Amino acid sequence: MQLLCIILIFFYSFVCFGQDYEDIRLENFKTIIYKTDTLLLNRSSGILYRINSDRFIRIDKSYDDKIHNYSLDFIHKDTLYRFGGYGYFQVNKNLIYFDYSTRQWDLVKFKGFDKINGFSSVGFHFIKDEKLFVVGYDTHESEFQNQRNFKNFGFTYDFKDKEIKKLFEVDKSFVFPNSYYQVDENHVFLFYPNERVLRILETSEFNLYNYNLNQVESSIVNKKNEDFFMEGDLLNFRVKSINRQVFEHQLNFKSVLENMVPVGSLLKKRYTSKWVVLFSVVLILSLVMYLLKKRSKGISTKNNLLCFKGKEIEIDKKMIKIVEEILLKKEVFNWELNEFFDYEKLNYSHINRLKNKIIEEINFKFELVFYQKLILKRKSELDKRITIYYLNPDLDK
Repeated sequence: MQLLCIILIFFYSFVCFGQDYEDIRLENFKTIIYKTDTLLLNRSSGILYRINSDRFIRIDKSYDDKIHNYSLDFIHKDTLYRFGGYGYFQVNKNLIYFDYSTRQWDLVKFKGFDKINGFSSVGFHFIKDEKLFVVGYDTHESEFQNQRNFKNFGFTYDFKDKEIKKLFEVDKSFVFPNSYYQVDENHVFLFYPNERVLRILETSEFNLYNYNLNQVESSIVNKKNEDFFMEGDLLNFRVKSINRQVFEHQLNFKSVLENMVPVGSLLKKRYTSKWVVLFSVVLILSLVMYLLKKRSKGISTKNNLLCFKGKEIEIDKKMIKIVEEILLKKEVFNWELNEFFDYEKLNYSHINRLKNKIIEEINFKFELVFYQKLILKRKSELDKRITIYYLNPDLDK
């Protein structure tokens, strides 16, 4: 059906409009399929025709303003939009839509207007989850006349909130396609004429894939996002034979998805500076050395051994219990240590003397090696009858 409409366009432009209608030059219009209608949209203005049987019917009430050259034209939810464009030596970033009730173009007011520059053309676009993704665009700042100069970044426009949501950078190695088509919400086919590789963008994660084309399929002649259409699983587009004859060709998009191979990401790679890496390594090593040094200075126990500064002192189990209790609580009351000796069936005075004797033995063994006492004591400030035991703070110096 779409192919028939295209043929009719060529036929009626030369037969039906020779005398009674203004001259329609097909190179100045792009074909857009809208529901069951085939529309002709002027490439530089808002002039819009609908093909109805054997007639071309103009359906807009706009004029030939010539400010929409290379604009991004697309249909979303039965609404025809135009974004950006170039004319009278300047670019714009206006988003407009065609209102069928008034037959005029109207402006969409959106937020985040200051986040993007005006643009005259886009690398490609797609729509997903009520968002428009514009990937790479030309601000008409090329060094030479008529040279496309796509910038390696893009932006996301939210239809629901009417707002530019975010910007993103495209990898500098990415080459923008000559033509493209979004086959479904999750995949965009990117064509490079005379190259026997089709590139596929997976829209969820911006991953890129390659699929090998045959000689015929690589000779695609479609412009940008024009004259593609789907019939079931088949993508239809035009190719040029070795005899330079143009004919319709079909590509099974499901077969493409089953045989494509990953090649990387569309988005700019996040490179980490070698100085950042070096600094991170030094920082980690310093932290490890500090922790090891701190650990070697700290008091610890292992079986019947008291460990400090890489040296080991052998002590008995009763001593180990007292040291571990003080290590755990930092400060221990006299009666807490006495509880370790209740099983001796001694009275309180005997228990207290036994505990003091064991602490003296611990300090004696420790002083023989490190010339300092391990455990110190003081009276409680709240109750002078209570004795508090703690580790010698000078050991951390």
